[in-house]
Amino acid sequence: MDRPPGVPGLFISFEGNEGCGKSTQVVLVSEALTRMGHQVRAVREPGSTAIGEKIRTLFKNPPQNCSLSAWTEVFMLSAARHQLVTEVILPALRNGEIVISDRFVDSTLAYQGIIKSLPRDALQYVCNIATQTLQPARTYLFKAPVKLLMERVMARGQTQAHGTDRFDQAGIQEMENLEAAFDQIASENPVRIRVMDATQSKEELCQFLTEDILRCLKKI
Repeated sequence: MDRPPGVPGLFISFEGNEGCGKSTQVVLVSEALTRMGHQVRAVREPGSTAIGEKIRTLFKNPPQNCSLSAWTEVFMLSAARHQLVTEVILPALRNGEIVISDRFVDSTLAYQGIIKSLPRDALQYVCNIATQTLQPARTYLFKAPVKLLMERVMARGQTQAHGTDRFDQAGIQEMENLEAAFDQIASENPVRIRVMDATQSKEELCQFLTEDILRCLKKI
């Protein structure tokens, strides 16, 4: 399995539509691997740095009557991503840790690239600068019927103190478009991206993911 020179750790990303359960699995899998004695660093995009968390707040809940252009979104995400890679991810990987990221470049390629039709070459160029060309050794794409995902998002909004953000408020068509975008990216990267059935129980998913990540560790 490919990895950057001099970087003994393992970089994993979780991707998927809103409500797919990936964030829950980041926590569960990180805890499972930690119990086994592995050093694990869980991060999220945008976020997981002081600067990244401020960008996250602005990105997910922009000022009222403020519409972010697709390129503005890319540059905001890229600033947060570059800070995350530089400040957290690469140091952790150099320390031999397993880094699990809740979203990474694939989300940008799906949302801003495919759905918002930004030129792929230019977008990939910006992403490469932000990541220093780092990419996950394995990406897990969580999939479930859109109707189920919308029910989960609505239930999540009712239980969260801060309510929903602009992505939680996406309609069926928007979520179907995003699913198709992720499917396209997965078809272009069959070795790196593994599609997961997100209708499974949390326990089943966690067990499979943990075992598969351990198999990845043996290959590096």
